[in-house]
Amino acid sequence: MKKIIKFIGIFTVIILVFMVLIFVKAAHTPVVPKGYESKVVTGENIEKTYMANGKYEVNYYEKNVDDDFKKYEVWYPKELES
Repeated sequence: MKKIIKFIGIFTVIILVFMVLIFVKAAHTPVVPKGYESKVVTGENIEKTYMANGKYEVNYYEKNVDDDFKKYEVWYPKELES
C-alpha cells in the first residue's frame, strides 16, 4: 500500500512540474511571430498595402499612470520629434 501511495505522489509531482514548464514556455512565446506581415497570404492588393511596414522610422514613448491602466504606450513617426 505504501508503494502505491509513493508512486501516486511521485507521479503527481512529475505531472505538476511538467505543467508548470509548459505554462512558463507558453508565457514567454510570442503570440504573433516576427515578420508575420510578410508571410501572411492575403486575397487582395489593398490588404497587402495596409499590412506592409511603412516607410517611416518609428519611436516609442511610455508613461506610467496611476489610473486603472498600467501605462500609456504611444508609437509615432520619428520625424515628429524634431
